[in-house]
Amino acid sequence: MSKKITITELLELIPQKNESKKYLSWEKLDLNDFNDFNLVGEVYSNSDNQTEFSTKENYWSENYPIALDFFPNSRCEVYTDNINYYLVYRDFGGHVPERRCRLIRRELII
Repeated sequence: MSKKITITELLELIPQKNESKKYLSWEKLDLNDFNDFNLVGEVYSNSDNQTEFSTKENYWSENYPIALDFFPNSRCEVYTDNINYYLVYRDFGGHVPERRCRLIRRELII
């Protein structure tokens, strides 16, 4: 079982500015990237919310808010490449389960 990371702890980890241009929105996680990632822990949220955050922004947009008390963020693992931090979850909505990844950008966290 991985370490539970509170929202406060997560905010302390995230840099003020990210240099990465990968995974700005939810994308299929490349296996080569995944092999280079280190697991930090799991987002710990008191919310049992299974719904997405309601906004006019498209879910797949780079600017879709990272609402840590809403799906899928509240059920994500947190990984690092030793520079940036990423949210990762398993998407079971398609034909085959796959990992989805998104760069954690401080300015999008609400």
